[in-house]
Amino acid sequence: MNESANHIEQLLESAAQYGKTSAELVKLKAVDKTAELLASSTKILFLIILFAVSFLFCAVGLAFFLGTLFSSNAMGFVLTGLIFGILGILVYNNRNHWIKWPVRNAVISQILKNN
Repeated sequence: MNESANHIEQLLESAAQYGKTSAELVKLKAVDKTAELLASSTKILFLIILFAVSFLFCAVGLAFFLGTLFSSNAMGFVLTGLIFGILGILVYNNRNHWIKWPVRNAVISQILKNN
């Protein structure tokens, strides 16, 4: 009887240790995924900022080019504004297909990715 009680006690200790280890593993996996998502988001944000600065310089260059082409800097900036306005409308109309779903799918694939 004493021996079976000893086995039950060891089994309960092993089960408790297994539960603690499983909880620790879940916590570590969550931290890993969070860090991976944060690193990916930071990288993407940095690239977006670089792209935006490049885009800004190209827009100003296009405005001055169109200004010299039409002999009026104001006209060049107005035409550049119209071009970007049309592009903005296109992006707004297709925002789910071009932005929302790809970002959502990228985040989900990062979370579910196994190492």
